[in-house]
Amino acid sequence: MPEQGRIALLDPTLASQIAAGEVVERPASVVKELLENAIDAGATFITLEAVQGGTRLIRISDNGKGIQREDIPLAFARHATSKLRNMDELQNLAWMGFRGEALYSIAAVSKVTLVTKRREDAVGSRVCCQGGELDTVQDAGCPDGTTLTVEDLFYNVPARKKFLKSPHAEAGYISSVVAKILLSHPEISIKFIHDGKIIYHSSGDNSLRNAIYTVYGKNAATNIVEIHDEMAGIHIDGCLGLPGIARANRQHELFFVNGRSIQNPMLSKAIENGYGTALMSQRFPFCVLHIQMPGPWVDVNVHPNKLQVRFADESRVFQAVSGIVGTAVRGMTQSPVDFAFAQASSPEPAPEIPTPSQSSMPLPQLAQALSQQSSQGTARAAADDPASHEQITLRQAVRAYREQAFAQTAHAHRGYQDILAAPVQTSTLRQAQEDVPLAPSAATELPAWEDGQYTVLGTAFRTYIILESGETLIWIDQHAAHERLLFDRYCHQLEEGKIASQQLLIPQIIEVSYDEKTAILANLEVLEQAGFLLEEYGRLSFSIRALPQVLGQLQAQELVIQLLHVLESKEYPDLTERNCAIAQAACKRAVKAGDALDEQEIRQLYQLILQEKIPLTCPHGRPICMVMTRKDLEKQFKRVVT
Repeated sequence: MPEQGRIALLDPTLASQIAAGEVVERPASVVKELLENAIDAGATFITLEAVQGGTRLIRISDNGKGIQREDIPLAFARHATSKLRNMDELQNLAWMGFRGEALYSIAAVSKVTLVTKRREDAVGSRVCCQGGELDTVQDAGCPDGTTLTVEDLFYNVPARKKFLKSPHAEAGYISSVVAKILLSHPEISIKFIHDGKIIYHSSGDNSLRNAIYTVYGKNAATNIVEIHDEMAGIHIDGCLGLPGIARANRQHELFFVNGRSIQNPMLSKAIENGYGTALMSQRFPFCVLHIQMPGPWVDVNVHPNKLQVRFADESRVFQAVSGIVGTAVRGMTQSPVDFAFAQASSPEPAPEIPTPSQSSMPLPQLAQALSQQSSQGTARAAADDPASHEQITLRQAVRAYREQAFAQTAHAHRGYQDILAAPVQTSTLRQAQEDVPLAPSAATELPAWEDGQYTVLGTAFRTYIILESGETLIWIDQHAAHERLLFDRYCHQLEEGKIASQQLLIPQIIEVSYDEKTAILANLEVLEQAGFLLEEYGRLSFSIRALPQVLGQLQAQELVIQLLHVLESKEYPDLTERNCAIAQAACKRAVKAGDALDEQEIRQLYQLILQEKIPLTCPHGRPICMVMTRKDLEKQFKRVVT
């Protein structure tokens, strides 16, 4: 370690590059700052062009109010802004960008050209800034508004440049930023062009549904309900996805607080609490929510990139979001008019709507199920918007009732911190297990019975197979056992590089976001090695033409999406991540708890477990088999003492 010298001021160029790192992490950071500036300038149309993931060129043109010529040098100065003057304004921010560091930081690590013109000016202005060095402002012929061109990002900071990802990956980061800006401001028409191809082009008609269509495609736009409600001074407008388009992670839970895209675990918990049992376990809602509240209730100045906020009363926000979402979710399965009247007239909260059980598919012979494809239709819920004129006219009556209920019960509700921190209550059965351990124990080895040497007693709860031979009972979790069989077969084929793929007679079409599209394109070879054959099919769609034979055809789109969540995190996922994704895929394909198996299928499953010598735990670590001897059972009934 070099010897520490005396304290000295940093060289201005070095200091500016260090400061730039707080604002400019990658090309997407540049895009975010410049788009926010265009919005603050009152633009109604914005065009973004990027080349090679923004590393070579970023150009943003808007039709905003432009910059006065005398102010141009200040636009490139640090901590200079037209949006903030005192502490009172900081408490009631109405602007997207307010730190006054965007252009200063961007110009310190790139080559920037600014062309701008106000409507009242006869001629525009042009200036270049390279590495923080500003040239003389010159006259320029240009339309009203501002065009900023950023070239060769990090040309003078090679250490930072080498940590950028591939152009495809960087384009994905940019598209994510653009998507959030587009969804937060559906009243602005935004066009995003990458390498000459149009990625997004929104209409700017102030329709959030149309903005969702632009970003996520038809399937998402037609499976959402719009909400417009208010509780305890908090206004919420947005769209909630029907349970059928729920996702495997929280990447599609989007929140905008006072027009600003933010990340907040409390809001995620609130909306998931609102959905309640309408979603299956480990499924997360698709939502785009605009939350409006008074400026003093929220602090937006707590994160360098303004990605997080702090609420003055988190419990109030949690209850409002959860309550409004819960009302909308319950209304998804009811007539809007009947639902509104029920809410307005009844002092009792509406009952939770149970999740409809999925119809069981007839189970083929298990031996054939392991080697042949099965098919299953996926029912799609109707996509009609539940909002109606009748519901809107009743909103005031509903709101009056709910405000009263909110005031009466607020003190009885726990805040989200209490919900998260509450200890799990130990059940009576668990306590009994701790006091007197039950006799069955996880099996470490199974007896190699042949047909005729054991009796199939049947199944318990249509989930647990019961076999008897002599003095021994074996309990088998049919889903966990089948899942382990599929998992091990697939892993073995992956390790051997001999994935058996099966062409689909009718290719299945999957709609993706642009981020997911870039992940697929960057990993086509990885997916092909895993047995998935995908081809581009339109702007934001892919055709699934082949799947790993061992996993079958069930929910092909869902399997691909689950693999994408792994691929999005790393371009080349490690073994642990890959196996996790495979386990999920195998779980979807396996025999389910509740599926009825006949005696022949039970015998086939047991023999397959023995033949393939699989570990007696499922891919998630749960035991497959439990063994109980006659003596163990007699101990429980106190027929024997030892």
